[in-house]
Amino acid sequence: MTMIPSDLTSRVGEEVTFGDIFRRAWTTHKKYGMTLALYLLVIGLCFIAASCIISCLVVIGPLALNALVVVPLMAGLSWSVVLTYDGRAPRFNDLFLGFRTRFNSLAVIGLIQAGLQLIPIIVTIAVLGMAALSPMTGGRSGGGGFGSWHFEMTRAVLQIGQSTYDLLLQIVFFLAPLLVFTVAAPKPVDCIKTNLRILANRPGQFLATFFTPVGLGLLILLLLSPLVIGGIMVLAGSKNVPLGVLLIGLGVLLAIPLMIWVTVFGFFLKAAFFRSVCGYTLAEPQPGAPGPFGAAPGTDTPPAPSSPPVAQPVDAWPGDSTPPIELPPEVEGPLPFDEPNPYRPDAPDDRPPQGGAP
Repeated sequence: MTMIPSDLTSRVGEEVTFGDIFRRAWTTHKKYGMTLALYLLVIGLCFIAASCIISCLVVIGPLALNALVVVPLMAGLSWSVVLTYDGRAPRFNDLFLGFRTRFNSLAVIGLIQAGLQLIPIIVTIAVLGMAALSPMTGGRSGGGGFGSWHFEMTRAVLQIGQSTYDLLLQIVFFLAPLLVFTVAAPKPVDCIKTNLRILANRPGQFLATFFTPVGLGLLILLLLSPLVIGGIMVLAGSKNVPLGVLLIGLGVLLAIPLMIWVTVFGFFLKAAFFRSVCGYTLAEPQPGAPGPFGAAPGTDTPPAPSSPPVAQPVDAWPGDSTPPIELPPEVEGPLPFDEPNPYRPDAPDDRPPQGGAP
């Protein structure tokens, strides 16, 4: 990483509390949340359609789809949310930002995560295979081991372990796709390391940002579960089928929009935290006045971080049609031209005349 010093995330934005991040995320999400919800619906439909197309690849297919399609889509959408704090409304073409720029780095991050997700799947298949053949489950005494107490306990433990492992992976890669957009030539491994450095420097705010949407989602499910459970009990007793269907349908219809709202708010909360730890301002832009980044709100100008100042990326702001510009490194002494004594404006021209003797 070239744009975020090793100590940046521990000294920038220290005056910003999680309460400030939460309040700013809440205010911004009320303004742009509905637009983001529609874009999330588009991503979900694309994911379902693509999953059906490659459903023959039971394990590798969805992981590859997530790495090469979902990660760039979500990265572009997340960066669009980051820009909403400058007064810039989300745009539909922001969904494809991760394909227009930084796709290679985002794909590598997705493939690394997919490769790590394969580990518990392989372990689960191997362990369950051995458990099915174990004498403790009746696998070698006839009848097979599937469905036995020992086998089901083994499967439950493996499922809990896999869920915990996947949760840790999400934490490890939480901000990595966003960090790809902060440097001119991002290295995926450096982005992952920077995410872990942010976790180490701001563990409280990091984990609060990550788990707040999860906690809200669980709370919603907990509050609506009596409706669904009650409907199932009514159907099981066959006392009043319409009432049971009504209760289950009401619970589902309430859960879907609420869960979408939690997901949308999670994007804005993550964007606010990301801006805070990277030194980007959370100040409310003034309507019609120059924005906090030195340009009118709604432009794609690179953000100027709050105190202390930090060097900005060399290439154009993500989404700009201008291709990235790589500045050459500074060179001490003569420039590396092909001529043995290159001409320099600040030095006398001692080259031999054209056609003359050397």
